[in-house]
Amino acid sequence: MITDNYASADYINFPKRPPHKIECMSDEDAKRFYKFILDYPDIRYKSAMLLFLLAGFRRGEVAGLEWKDIDFDKGEITVSRSVTTVTGFGMIEKEPKTEMSKRTLAIPEVLLETLKEYKEWQTKRRAELGDYMEENDYLFTQENGKRLYPSTFTGWLNKMLREANIDHYSLHSLRHTNITLQIAAGVPIVTVAARAGHARASTTSDIYAYALRSTDKMAADKLGSIFSAQEKLAETLKLSDQETVSDTDETDAVAEFKHIKAEMQRLGFETLEEYEYLDFLEMKRIKKRDFEM
Repeated sequence: MITDNYASADYINFPKRPPHKIECMSDEDAKRFYKFILDYPDIRYKSAMLLFLLAGFRRGEVAGLEWKDIDFDKGEITVSRSVTTVTGFGMIEKEPKTEMSKRTLAIPEVLLETLKEYKEWQTKRRAELGDYMEENDYLFTQENGKRLYPSTFTGWLNKMLREANIDHYSLHSLRHTNITLQIAAGVPIVTVAARAGHARASTTSDIYAYALRSTDKMAADKLGSIFSAQEKLAETLKLSDQETVSDTDETDAVAEFKHIKAEMQRLGFETLEEYEYLDFLEMKRIKKRDFEM
């Protein structure tokens, strides 16, 4: 009786997939597009694109979002389903890509406020259309209230890129941009992987190796600056100790000068030479007295 599966990954070294180039926005394009999104008049387009760029969601995950998935008090969104289109069946709702794709993540304040504005707009829109609009909890819907096709987001993105005069990018490139920017900002790879919904952190590090190389240089520079800072601190403390000794000597000298000046005024001397001569005679008198004793 065979108890082990010798065709499993425990016994077989599967060939690694060759690395492929990731398409993501340049820093300049990302900043330009972000600003363009913020000023965009259509709240539906604005909300969707901010979800892709700031949350890094997949297309099917955005299409599957419902209002109950957003916790406005905590500023969090939960991904618990995905939507895809299957030939002959239309749109179907399914589980997210991996078990780790079921996730809850915090979102930036600007996205949270935009979603609040969008919710208000949608509520008013439902009131205007009445029974024509199907009653549900979907975030993004067609005019009749049915769930929006995931491919619609691609059309929205292309339209906005043309209007912004920015080169063509795919929806998935916005996700890549989000993840790359997190890595460049020094966010721990485990956190990046969790927010992206990757099954393993190694998946993130393999796909975004090019971004990790740049942070490797950042890490080297940061380590260098840490030790340099320690050396500078030690030198500063050394100089500070020297200055403290110097300050003490200077303080003592000032106190002695003030004492001599006060004595000169008390005895009626006008010059330092007269005071020093009196001090000399006093010392001479004391020595003579000691000798006679």
